This record gives sequence, structure tokens and C-alpha cells, in this order.
Amino acid sequence: MKCNIIEYPNEKMWEIFGHRFSSLLNSERIHSMALCGGRIIKPLAESLCRKKIEIKNMEIFLTDERLTATISELNYVNVKNDFINYANDQGLLEDTVFYNPWKSGNFDFDMSVPPLDLAILSSGEDGHFASVFPGSNFKVNNKYHKVIDAPKPPSERATLSAEMIFSSKHVMLFFVGESKLNAFRKFSDSDSDYNFPDFPVGLFRDHPNCTVFSSCIEV
Repeated sequence: MKCNIIEYPNEKMWEIFGHRFSSLLNSERIHSMALCGGRIIKPLAESLCRKKIEIKNMEIFLTDERLTATISELNYVNVKNDFINYANDQGLLEDTVFYNPWKSGNFDFDMSVPPLDLAILSSGEDGHFASVFPGSNFKVNNKYHKVIDAPKPPSERATLSAEMIFSSKHVMLFFVGESKLNAFRKFSDSDSDYNFPDFPVGLFRDHPNCTVFSSCIEV
């Protein structure tokens, strides 16, 4: 296993994430970043803001989106409100663009995403990441593709391909909360038979620059 695993209670985990994120920005040029949606976005933003970590000259994209009529459930709205607006209010964003994949109420599947420098992901209980669920194909492209039969609602989604995300220069993968403990155990077992595509996050065991953050020991 090539990845670096960091396992701490929630507060300490986010503190270490802030240090690692800051060190990465200081040591390398991170121009393009893909962000997942979900519950990790707010504490992620709070961690960066506590350390006053400035994000400069960056293009930010969604890893995936829920194709739902309920605006409040969109990953775009989640990331916009809890990360972009929050960090911007703290004066931590400079010359940074968050790309909106929605055009006139429709998801823009033709929007191209450049090669990624960093992907920030969260594992699901079944080991999915973005909207790459168990059994997904290893599709090769630099655009979003449509998922029509996701095993969790909403069933229709848009996602960057597993190949596109795995090709990111750096990956930060989170297992947050007690409900992700089983998935984390499967991932961290170097002799595990749980691999892509049946266990999607297993793909990142062999990523050359993947850091795994886990707080599964507490909710």
C-alpha cells in the first residue's frame, strides 16, 4: 500500500488535515482541485479558515453532482455555501474560480475539466467515491458522465470518471464517522480482497500521492 493513513479523533484529524493542506500549497503549485460534496465540506472549510490558509490562483471543480430538482440537495450549492462563500468571507480566496456545471437549469456534460492537481474525496459506507459506485466502469475521459442507476438516491448523477480522479497528482481521501468504519477497515487491510470496481476506493491504495484521513473511531 502506497498511501499514507492518518487516523485520529475528529478534531485532531481536521487539525492535521489543515497542516497537510497548507504544506502542499506551500511546496507545490496546485492550480486545479476537485471537491466532493457532502458533510465533510463545512469542517474542511473551517479547518482551513482556522489556520488562515489562503487559496490563490486555483480552479475548483465538483467531483460529482446529484441530478435532482431539489436545489438544496445539489453538491454545487453545498460547496458554494459551505466552502466557497465561507472562505471568501474570511478573505482567503484570491483569483480563484469555482466552476458552475449548471447551465440554464441543465447539467453541462460538455464542460471539460483540466488534469487535476488535487482531488478531495469522501468514502461512502459501500466504498464509493464521488458518484463512482461499486461495479462502475473505469471510464477514460476529461468530462462528466451520467450515472442513471446509482444505488443511493438520487439515482441520476453526474461524475468525473474513476480514471480522471485517480489521475490527479494528489488525493486526500476521508473516512469520517463511525458509519464508515467497515469501509475504512476494508481499505486499510493491505491483504484485502476488496478492490476496484467492487470496492471503488480500493483504487487509491496504490496512488503514489494519496493521504487518507480517518475519524471512524468516533461519530
